[in-house]
Amino acid sequence: EKAFPELNEAEGLTFNGKIDAVFSDESGNNHLILDYKTDRTSDYGSEHRQQLSVYRRIYSVGTGIPEGRIKVALGYVSLRGTVNTGKIDYRLDDAEPRPSALDTFKRHLGELIHYRNDPEYFIDALMSKEEDDTLYRYMTRYI
Repeated sequence: EKAFPELNEAEGLTFNGKIDAVFSDESGNNHLILDYKTDRTSDYGSEHRQQLSVYRRIYSVGTGIPEGRIKVALGYVSLRGTVNTGKIDYRLDDAEPRPSALDTFKRHLGELIHYRNDPEYFIDALMSKEEDDTLYRYMTRYI
């Protein structure tokens, strides 16, 4: 709640997350949060970096370490091509999250809280969306 005061509005809403690894340099001044991913591709890097921006904020608040001294990275450990050749690859993605990543998370969190507090708002938002997805069409047909 210290990291995200927005959660004060979300009574009973709990978020669980696990930081896979944190590495510190010899001086103990600089830190790296590494999040391992088993995705087949790195296509969702942007979404994963949004998650890392949240981890960085929570780690910073919990430890008192300024966010500027905490770097983040994704460690893909199970990359495979579309054709199964039996080869599994790995890659380190140390691109920083966009400055807007945390704001995007907060906006999504606000929407989630609004949906939870006002189910009609959720239904209206769901029904007003134009989606060409079989499951989505099936669900909205019965609402």
